[in-house]
Amino acid sequence: MADETSPADAPPHAGPPKVSEQILAIFEHTPGERVSLRDMVDGLGDRGFGILFVFLALPNVIPIPGISTLVGIPMAIFAGQMMIGLKRPWLPQRLLAVSFSKAEVLPALTIAIGRLAKVERFIKPRLSSLTQPFAERMIAAAIVYIALVLCLPIAGANLIPAIGVVCFALGIIEKDGVMVIVGGILSVVTTLYLLLVLYLGFQAVAYLLRSVF
Repeated sequence: MADETSPADAPPHAGPPKVSEQILAIFEHTPGERVSLRDMVDGLGDRGFGILFVFLALPNVIPIPGISTLVGIPMAIFAGQMMIGLKRPWLPQRLLAVSFSKAEVLPALTIAIGRLAKVERFIKPRLSSLTQPFAERMIAAAIVYIALVLCLPIAGANLIPAIGVVCFALGIIEKDGVMVIVGGILSVVTTLYLLLVLYLGFQAVAYLLRSVF
């Protein structure tokens, strides 16, 4: 009679770790009480830009107050490097030293990564033309724009663009053009929201000026 192998005895999946697993592993395996951008860059392997974008966007998805500018600036720099064709992320030593407290970030990050893991079940290679090198540079340009939006002090302006960056990044990593499309849609929504905020701001200023003069 042929031997039967239960699912528990089946060999583990031999593919690369999921993005959620890789980010969490960097936090858990880095010694000390803080994780720096240098730790992230060194622990990324050959999926550097994509995983960095996910890591830098997640604090805005949760969100963690006051962190949007802190992560938005390096996100814009990394996206600019990808846009001009660099293969590996680079930051000046001063920015590489920027660090995050494990005690402050890890609890919320664990929640966000749990949500990310649920999304990862549905990601697969498809519409590969949207993840080719030229398309990746266009995606990088969109992420530069979104990163600058994240740096703006606009209430409620972080969640949608941050999710868009995560979608773009997962699309790049897993060669999933559907995720790229979702990221593009969220970028358009971000622009519409930004225009609405600017319009309301101008209207408020005009009203105050009319009231005074």
